[in-house]
Amino acid sequence: MWLIILAAVIAAAEAGMVYMVFSVERFGGIQSLAGDKKWLRHLLAFLAIAVCFGVVTVTMSATNAVVVFLHEVLFFLLFGGVMKIVTRISGKEYAVYWQGWLALVTSVIYLAVGWYLLHNVWRTDYSLKTEKPVSLKVAMFADSHLGTTFDGEGFAEQMKNIEAQHPDIVLLPGDFVDDSTKKADMLRACEAMGKMDVKYGVWYSYGNHDEGYFNSRDFTAAELEQALRDNGIHILADEYELVDDSFYVAGRKDYSLGERKNMGELLGEKKQCTHRNGLCAACALFGMAGKESVGSHVRITDAKESKKGKITEKTLSELSGPKISYLPFYARGNGKEVPSTYDEKDVKLRGRKYYWHSQVREGISFTDVKTERNSTMGILDKAEFEFCVYYDSINEKQLNLLKWVLTLGENSEKSSRCHKIGHGKPLGLGSVKIVIDEILSRK
Repeated sequence: MWLIILAAVIAAAEAGMVYMVFSVERFGGIQSLAGDKKWLRHLLAFLAIAVCFGVVTVTMSATNAVVVFLHEVLFFLLFGGVMKIVTRISGKEYAVYWQGWLALVTSVIYLAVGWYLLHNVWRTDYSLKTEKPVSLKVAMFADSHLGTTFDGEGFAEQMKNIEAQHPDIVLLPGDFVDDSTKKADMLRACEAMGKMDVKYGVWYSYGNHDEGYFNSRDFTAAELEQALRDNGIHILADEYELVDDSFYVAGRKDYSLGERKNMGELLGEKKQCTHRNGLCAACALFGMAGKESVGSHVRITDAKESKKGKITEKTLSELSGPKISYLPFYARGNGKEVPSTYDEKDVKLRGRKYYWHSQVREGISFTDVKTERNSTMGILDKAEFEFCVYYDSINEKQLNLLKWVLTLGENSEKSSRCHKIGHGKPLGLGSVKIVIDEILSRK
């Protein structure tokens, strides 16, 4: 793909060179020097273009020189079209070569603004909300293209600016270096990231420029990886890691580096815990049954009615959804579409089942017609119950997780985040809100 793009750029540059020679030779200075000698006008125009190209190549790079040249071609084409329209409308020729001067001035302003934006950094703040019990301050930056933007020392100064914001974690999703990056700058930048005082460290994934394209650097991709690891920087390529038993960080492999996993393959599916080591947060708190059983740190008492509610006998509308025993709906196997039982090897649940909280409505939730496919039962409305949750040997993080599991992140009677229990959940029944009155801990 990149070879095709490179070939297209080279072809465009050659065609652009021919066009630019004929355009640049129209400047008054070149015409005065060459007089009537057409070949000399061509030569002087070509030399002017070559000198400018050479200066940019020496001061920046050949890639940047090609970029500047192609911008010039585009602006000459743009203002050539503009001046043709102006000339046709006005009906007169202009003594000043406006196409050339407008193209040059616009190119200088445009590229100067681009250079300024390239070598300066602006911070943008985002506030993201999640229902999960985690609060993080994340600093993320990408496309530093070391050497093209900052050298090693300049990059180190930017790391100090980031560290001063006291982030919990720093993410660098690719294009850390470029083909023009020097090894000394790369090593200094890795050292600067390694010295940052960040709670959860610096995490990095490869971009398309990090591996390098033309072998023009004085270091290899393997040396880059080693320098990152030597400075304690986490590298993720189609991998994820659990951080502090609180959240996951996933890093994608760049598409330019070959075949990569899709998001489902990358993040994987939650597997049942089977060993004491490496328990998930839920099993570590509530326990696990199996060959290596783990006891629960939580005990919940029976709930006692504290405020009587109204009980009304109602016949529920028919619920024709599949029962848990209907495996084609709830499970899938490995190697065949429908497993016979949940106990088969590699059987996986298709996903969690959710119910919307909705209003109970006569004629929709209930019916006057009793059949073999519906039930008549007492419906309890607006009752309140009290119960206790005992916990022991848990840390503060696990306590916060337990609070979230009970309240779903909102400890208020007015919250719309409710649990669902009992029959008739699709009909709007079974919505229960849990509110924590007080928390007592023994020291």
